[in-house]
Amino acid sequence: WSSDVCSSDLSVLRICRARTRIIFVLIYVAVVLALVSHIVISLLLSSAFERSSSLVPFVLGAYVLRGVAEQLRSQFLVIGATGTDCAVNAVSSSICVVCYFWLIPIFGVWGAIIATILSFAVMTLVAYWLLGEERHLTIDIGRVCKAAGIGSFVVGIFCWIRPANLLAESALAICSSTCFLVIMLLVACDRDDRWEIVSLIQMLRHRGP
Repeated sequence: WSSDVCSSDLSVLRICRARTRIIFVLIYVAVVLALVSHIVISLLLSSAFERSSSLVPFVLGAYVLRGVAEQLRSQFLVIGATGTDCAVNAVSSSICVVCYFWLIPIFGVWGAIIATILSFAVMTLVAYWLLGEERHLTIDIGRVCKAAGIGSFVVGIFCWIRPANLLAESALAICSSTCFLVIMLLVACDRDDRWEIVSLIQMLRHRGP
C-alpha cells in the first residue's frame, strides 16, 4: 500500500502524513494490546502462562519498529533502489541470526526478544540513513518518536501499578488506553490530523441510521 501511495500524484506532505498516520495507528494498537495482554492471557490460558504477559510489550515494541522500517524501506522500491532494500534486509537478518545463536542460549526467550528488537532497530536506522534526501518522503520521525515515547510511558506506568484484581485491571486498561489516545492527539498529532479526525467522525455520524 505504501508503494502505491508514493507512486501516486499525492503531494510530498500528504505522502508523509499518510505514512505517519499509519505508524500512529500501529502504535495505538500496540499500546492497547500491551495493556490488555495480561487480562486476555489470564482469562484464556492457565496460570502457568500468566508470566508470559511481561514479554508482550517488548514483542509489540519490536514490531512497531518493524512497521517504521517497512514504511522507510518502501521508499527504496519507489525510487528503484531495490538493491539497497535487499542490502538493508540482509544486514538486519544477519544481525538477527547471529544474536539468536549468541543470546538465546544465555537468556532464553529474552534473548530472542532482544535479538528481534536489535534486528528491527538496525533495519530502521540503516534504512533511514541510506534514504538521505528521500527521508522527507517517508515519515515525520519527530512526531512518531513522541507517540512511541508517550505509549512506552503509559504502558510502563500501567505495568508498575497494575492491580491484582482483573476487574480493576480492566478498568485501568480502558482508562490508560483512552488517556494515551487523548495525549497522542494533543502532543504527537498536529492541527490537520485533529481536524481530519473530527471531519471523519462527523461524516460517520451523518451516515448513521
